[in-house]
Amino acid sequence: MLLVVDANVLLSALIRPEGLTRKLFADLRLQLKAPAHLLAEFTLHAAEAREKSGLTTAEFTAAAQTIWSRIETVPDEDAAPFLKPASTLIKDGKDWLYLASALACNADVWSNDRHFKAQGRVRTWTTQELAKQLGY
Repeated sequence: MLLVVDANVLLSALIRPEGLTRKLFADLRLQLKAPAHLLAEFTLHAAEAREKSGLTTAEFTAAAQTIWSRIETVPDEDAAPFLKPASTLIKDGKDWLYLASALACNADVWSNDRHFKAQGRVRTWTTQELAKQLGY
């Protein structure tokens, strides 16, 4: 299953080392993608996420590297032609790149943000829905 991952899902996987989100990141049935800007967004929140996780800096860094190794970035130039259509689907400008990346890759979105569900063009999975679909 091809999915574009949003920042909150990524951070959830890092904050809860034994959580469901982390287990899903390890599931090789999922092919994960993200807009190129996700790394910058992650960097902004990494210190806070590390603190919430209770992991040491070394443990957190290792977990982040493992998770990042599962994500292929969607180059901005690939997503750019889909930004305008994405902007008509959802009001939150921060999330346009996720939808644009999904449209560029013909992928679904993995997000727990309810407003993704309000648009009808790109299928959106919450963590719970994805886990159920995969038999967790």
